Amino acid sequence: MKKFFLFLAVGFLLIIAQSIWRMSIPFGSPDFLFILIVYSGIYRNRLIGPLLAFVLGICIDALYGLQPGMFAVIYTASFFLSRLSGRRFYMRSYPFQLLIVVAMTALAKLLQFVILRTLDPQPDLAALIWDSTWRQMIWNGVLAIPIVSLLERIDLWTEDDYSDRFMGRIGVF
Repeated sequence: MKKFFLFLAVGFLLIIAQSIWRMSIPFGSPDFLFILIVYSGIYRNRLIGPLLAFVLGICIDALYGLQPGMFAVIYTASFFLSRLSGRRFYMRSYPFQLLIVVAMTALAKLLQFVILRTLDPQPDLAALIWDSTWRQMIWNGVLAIPIVSLLERIDLWTEDDYSDRFMGRIGVF
């Protein structure tokens, strides 16, 4: 449970970084939180991970909210899709991390388009969503490797036997 709260705090920090990035750089922005969701889909257990994806999706809905609950559904579905795909590939290699994040970004944007299309059949909706999709896929792909490596370090740091492996046991004979 401590990992859930730690990754929730990391998610909140990524939301802040993502908001600052969107305000300071006008042309496209990565979705740092989505990279965390894909990472948790591959490495987190199936009980805590969807809860993390749903809670962070509700937070994004509160900040950017096009439709209430849309990002919560997209992030939870992306968690399960990345969980399915993460079991098929060797995710410790950088090319597969990049490819899985880019593919999940495209699927999430497709899901966003389907949700918005069913709620509002506006004709220029496709141009609005697909215009930003390729930029976000590139940004997420570029930043997937450093963010995933940072998340792996945080995950390793919170392991119970981390201090035993690297520092040695003190006082145990």
